[in-house]
Amino acid sequence: MAEVKIGHPPPIGDAIINDVHGLLLIVEKQPTGTTLDVTRNVEAALQGMKPGLKDVQLDSTIFRPATFVEMAMANLGKALLFSAVLVTSPPVNGEIVGIDPGSGIMQITETAIMEYDLDYTLVSGSSAAMTASLKKAVDDEEAIVVTLWSPHWAFNRWDLKYLEDPQGLYGEADHVETLARLGLEEDMPNLYGILTRFQWTHEDIQSVMMDIENGAAPEAAAATWIENNPEKVNEWIGEE
Repeated sequence: MAEVKIGHPPPIGDAIINDVHGLLLIVEKQPTGTTLDVTRNVEAALQGMKPGLKDVQLDSTIFRPATFVEMAMANLGKALLFSAVLVTSPPVNGEIVGIDPGSGIMQITETAIMEYDLDYTLVSGSSAAMTASLKKAVDDEEAIVVTLWSPHWAFNRWDLKYLEDPQGLYGEADHVETLARLGLEEDMPNLYGILTRFQWTHEDIQSVMMDIENGAAPEAAAATWIENNPEKVNEWIGEE
C-alpha cells in the first residue's frame, strides 16, 4: 500500500552540496553552441555576479564537462611522451608502423613526417598489430620504426630507443593530477595522506603492465608489485 501525502514538491535546483543545503544550477547548451564556449561564458557571468552575492559560495567545478574536453585537448597536444621508436638501425622499408587511424599519436606523426621532410609512409592498424610487428622485427633482427608511448610494457621486454624530436612536435611529459572533494583532508586524513604521498615511476607501472601482458590478472600483478616494493607502499600509507 502506498502512503499518499499532500504537499509541495521539492524546489527545483534544491540540493545538498558538501553536506550543506545548496542550489544546483544546471545549464544546457543548444546544439549550435560548444561546451567550452558555454562554460566560459557561464563562468564569466558567475564572476560578474560575485560582488552582489557576498554570502554565497559559487562552485562551478561540481560537474563541468568542459574539464574533460580541456584535458583531452591537452593530452592530445602533449601526447604523453608519444614518439616514434627506433630499434637497432635506420629502417630500409620507409614505413612507420602505427596504431588506430585518427588517434592523437597518428596525427602528430603525420605532422612529424611533413615537418622533418621524412621519406616514410605511416601505416595504420591497431596497438596489437603494431606490437606484433615490433616483436617480429626484433625476433628477425630487423630494423623497424613504430609509434609507441611511455609507459608501455614493450620497454620492459625489448631494448628500444626514442628518435630525436628537436622541434618538440610530440610535446613534453604529461602528468596525472589527484583530485579530491573539499573537506576530505579533515574527514579522512589517512586517505588524504595516502593520496598526497602516492607516486610511482614509469618503470613501476611498466613492470605491472609487463606481468599483465605475460598473462597475470591485474589484481595478481598489482599484488606482486606490492610484495616486491614494501618500502614504497609503507611510505604511501605512512608506516615508514
